[in-house]
Amino acid sequence: VSFLCPLPIIILYLRHSLKFTIISVFVSGILVSIIAGPLQGLMVLLGFGILGVTLGYAIKKELSIIEIIIIGSIASFFSKVLILLIGFWFLDINPLLFDVEQIDRIIIQSLNFYQNMGLTVEQLDLLKESLTQTLSIVRIVFPAMLILASIFDVFINYGVARLVLKRFGYALIGFTSFSKWRASKSFFWSYFLGIILIFLGFKYNIPLLNKIGINIQIFFSVVFFNGLF
Repeated sequence: VSFLCPLPIIILYLRHSLKFTIISVFVSGILVSIIAGPLQGLMVLLGFGILGVTLGYAIKKELSIIEIIIIGSIASFFSKVLILLIGFWFLDINPLLFDVEQIDRIIIQSLNFYQNMGLTVEQLDLLKESLTQTLSIVRIVFPAMLILASIFDVFINYGVARLVLKRFGYALIGFTSFSKWRASKSFFWSYFLGIILIFLGFKYNIPLLNKIGINIQIFFSVVFFNGLF
């Protein structure tokens, strides 16, 4: 449900001015801060306000569907980065760069929980290995996950906004149907670039190239299967 929080802001922008919408978002943020706390208020301003205003602007200007997706994704990504930075500065939470101690702490807590559930030593060893691999993969692909989550935000909010606004007389452009999906040359070259970077990373022992290559492959694979390329 939280994915749809920018939706009221989109509708507000289309039916009113930019100034009125921004003031309304700030007032909402202040009210949420008073009721639920300052962090929740910041979530309204940064997490939902930026994306809602951006999509409202793009729709009101009658931009193409590709332009809406690109601009909206950039806005969503920017807001997520701001939230991560605030979490890092004020709460000492750094989900982007898990260190070894954080990973070990998560694994130990999980193992203690399952040990209390009655798992055997062999089962706990298998679980530990699985958790270690999973957390290592998440750590590597986090940038791609963040970008894909930003695109997903735009798809969900635009799709629902299109259905809701249809009742108010707005005719928004729909997404391309599945039968018309095509893979462009940019997809293949980008995916091939990811393979090259992974190969160079292993050959010359450069972990950063491995991470970049894996993120590129994951990003373009998911984007392709969602019909954007």
